[in-house]
Amino acid sequence: MKAAGFPSLKTLDEFTLTHWSGISKDQLQKLASGQYLADNVIFLGPPGSGKTHLAIALGVLACRSGDRVLFDSSSGWVGGLQRAHQAGTLDKERARLGRYGLIIIDEMGDGPFGPDAANLVIEPVSSRYECASSS
Repeated sequence: MKAAGFPSLKTLDEFTLTHWSGISKDQLQKLASGQYLADNVIFLGPPGSGKTHLAIALGVLACRSGDRVLFDSSSGWVGGLQRAHQAGTLDKERARLGRYGLIIIDEMGDGPFGPDAANLVIEPVSSRYECASSS
């Protein structure tokens, strides 16, 4: 769990279903089952709607189920991938990321990223489409 890089620990028990969250109790139960790990999941909504809380809580559940999880903000992912690209270790970093069952990219729309930076993040997500999950 520590290696996942969660900024804090959140649980689904602490998640409050409100009109802001935009998710039903049935949808939440389906996510809690872990079935989403076979797909990509994107949480969209205004600030304060619970996207980060939900992503962390699902990541914690995945960790507790034995899955390897990584969490970071989009700017954190971009920075790490840019450093790997500049160091000539991008393929090695992508291979490392491929060993994780769940990658959580938080605050995806917050960074003013150029096309090259955006492609660094999108490519690993795209390559994982058939074999693992990113949210």
